[in-house]
Amino acid sequence: MDTVAATAIARRLCWTTRPTAAALSPKAKAAACRAAFARGRATPATGLFLLDALFKAGAFDEALAFAGDNPRPEGTDPAWDISLIHILLATGQKARALAQAEAALRVVPDHIGLLRERAEMLIRLNRGAEAVADVVQLLERGDQALSPLMTRLLMEHKDPAWLLAMLDRRPALFLPGEAPLTRVQCLLALGRTAEALDWMDVDRLLLQAPLPLPVIGDADLFRRAVVDEITGAAATGPKPSDVSTLGGVQTSVPLDGMTHMPVLLAAIRARIDRYADDLPADHPFTAMMPRAATLQAWSVCLGPGGRQAPHTHPSGWLSGVFYLAAPEVDETAGALVIPTTADLPRTLVPEAGKLVLFPSYFMHTTLPHRSGQPRICVAFDVVPDHATAGAGVP
Repeated sequence: MDTVAATAIARRLCWTTRPTAAALSPKAKAAACRAAFARGRATPATGLFLLDALFKAGAFDEALAFAGDNPRPEGTDPAWDISLIHILLATGQKARALAQAEAALRVVPDHIGLLRERAEMLIRLNRGAEAVADVVQLLERGDQALSPLMTRLLMEHKDPAWLLAMLDRRPALFLPGEAPLTRVQCLLALGRTAEALDWMDVDRLLLQAPLPLPVIGDADLFRRAVVDEITGAAATGPKPSDVSTLGGVQTSVPLDGMTHMPVLLAAIRARIDRYADDLPADHPFTAMMPRAATLQAWSVCLGPGGRQAPHTHPSGWLSGVFYLAAPEVDETAGALVIPTTADLPRTLVPEAGKLVLFPSYFMHTTLPHRSGQPRICVAFDVVPDHATAGAGVP
């Protein structure tokens, strides 16, 4: 994954590379914690570090055994409770995880982290009505953005005028790719259709165009070289969970050892700069442009019948895709489909060398294809980086 910081100059994005700090792997952290226990130098914090490291390393049985051998009363260490909840959920023990959260909240009823865990579990257990009070507390008192599930729960159970007011009062508590979509739904519910349609202005906010590349010789050879790098990363890299890809492979884009991918991402950043500079000054999406951001990229390879389910990108401000290879069956094979305010959605034909940019809150999907040729692309989000920007534009 490419991580870069961008700082706004006027309405342009000026990108600078920000190196990723080296960190111990979860397995290495777990080994260090075990060594501390073996030497008799472990502290309560060591136990918490070990539990968290075992969870991240996927050693769930060992984590549960360790928690059973070193019990802590519920509510006395909320961080321990939350780690244990995550492990229980990872092993399919939803009822036990919810019971852990309930018991801890009886001791510390106002703990924001535990309220968040309980609310998320209740929503996933189709008991959303029971989670509304917790989510309202998180919105009123919390300092972490609500999850997409929580935002949608409020849309279902709260008055749209109240939710619209909270979007204005506590904008940092809504993810940048979720807030505009929620705003549109509220505006429509309140009969303010013109304002809602302005946010969904595909003609002004959608870009599809060939991506200018630096002088690299043969563009087809360059794209094939990027595909080769992606294929190698897909064979060895981690596969993200909870993604919308169906009938295909999605992987993160590590830059270590790559020579062509950094060139491609630099060209994408340059085109994003131009896009940001060309945005209409009077549009609310322009006002949302972050002062700083990271470019997070991943690859998607769809085989015959593969597609992407309808989704948005909640964490992003701007999203996009660059096509490296596209099926040559018919013009809709593997097409990107974006619903519009008109009766018919906008269908974008995938073509090798084409770049598409759109707001992250635009719902989109892809059509399946039956070609023996894969549909291969690099997708990406421009994610606001408030840590770099300080008080970033929400």
